[in-house]
Amino acid sequence: MDLFSQYSRLVTLFESKHYKPVPVWGRIRKPGGEDFFFSQTIGTESTIPHCLLLERNSLAPFAEYPQLDVKLQEEDELSPTTDFSAVEAPDTIMLLALSSPGVCSHPATAHGGLISTILDEAMAHSLVSRFSTIPGKVEDVRRTLLTSQLEVVFRRPVRTPGVLIVKSWCVAGKGRKFWMRAQGTQVASLKEKLQDLDEEVKCEASGLWIKINPKL
Repeated sequence: MDLFSQYSRLVTLFESKHYKPVPVWGRIRKPGGEDFFFSQTIGTESTIPHCLLLERNSLAPFAEYPQLDVKLQEEDELSPTTDFSAVEAPDTIMLLALSSPGVCSHPATAHGGLISTILDEAMAHSLVSRFSTIPGKVEDVRRTLLTSQLEVVFRRPVRTPGVLIVKSWCVAGKGRKFWMRAQGTQVASLKEKLQDLDEEVKCEASGLWIKINPKL
């Protein structure tokens, strides 16, 4: 948290009474190699050296088909253009420090595949937070939730080095299906004079998760 606290505009998040820091389970290495990619391969000083997750204190139970999106209700499909950020505060906020050039494709620009991975992980962590469970059983829940569909929209380059802020929402749940949404904005590098939040959305994602039988 010390690194992120250097950004004045992020301090308000840490001081908010509505959010609390929680473990980033995907960054914890497991004996069987689970989560190795997110925790080790891209968890280095030259890629994503720091990651912090904030979870909303009060999360409502899953709702069956909330009245947010007609396409979702009729076709079991989430429209990528639907903006849920105005509906309520995000379930989780993930902060990630992006190094350069370790995560770059073009100069000072994060690779799109990396951004897709981050959005997928952020939404997965947000979904898990909706399940009431004791901390020691979180991994049991995570293993039963699999990404079925993922759609990513790259609106503007994600600059490096810098901090990516990913807000995630659980949009709806129906049986074993769960629809998620995420948006990413940025904070400028500490080397730059400007440290304000970039209000323009850099990337967005929507996805469908399926809960499988843990015995399978």
